[in-house]
Amino acid sequence: MYKRQVTARDEVKELMLPDGTKVWLNKHTTLKYPREFSEKGRNVYMEGEAYFEVAKNPDKRFVVTCNGVDIEALGTEFNVKAYPTDSLITTTLAKGKVKVYNNKESVTLLPNGVATYNLKRQTIKASVTDDISIANYWRTGQLVCNAEPLSSIAQTIERMYNVKININDAKLRNMKFTGTIQNNSLTNVLYVMSLSYPLTYTVTDSVI
Repeated sequence: MYKRQVTARDEVKELMLPDGTKVWLNKHTTLKYPREFSEKGRNVYMEGEAYFEVAKNPDKRFVVTCNGVDIEALGTEFNVKAYPTDSLITTTLAKGKVKVYNNKESVTLLPNGVATYNLKRQTIKASVTDDISIANYWRTGQLVCNAEPLSSIAQTIERMYNVKININDAKLRNMKFTGTIQNNSLTNVLYVMSLSYPLTYTVTDSVI
């Protein structure tokens, strides 16, 4: 029997799995897991974004499956971002070691490692980030960006505040933003970004 945890558009939830693994679910996230893990291993299925603190058990693999890619860990902390509307699935490792793989290839991450799975191409690319907080902003109440295009940031803001963002200028969509913003309100996030970059915006109902 499986349990299903689903977070609403304005909800972040913390829970504990049967093996003692701690999981934080971001907004609009679904996690499916057994009521009790089998002797063969620990397998969970997710859609959305979640941060895992995996309970150590060398005899049982811990595997997160999301839309064609698997993330395997024994005892570690990592973030997985795999929203169904995104073209990429991103795994960011905070502690320990994980293996990210599909039926074609695999990469192994060390702390601060990032694995990006391209859903269309079904390829996995490994890189390193200097700032692990980028993957942890939604748990700390901050919006952290490191040379991230505005089009990608807009997707994050849409999920955070349940709004729709239309960017009319193609050049602006690709403009990269670096910085940390306290995301205590949508107004504050937009205001700080408009101070840093040459952009203007209007808000009509829930459309920006």
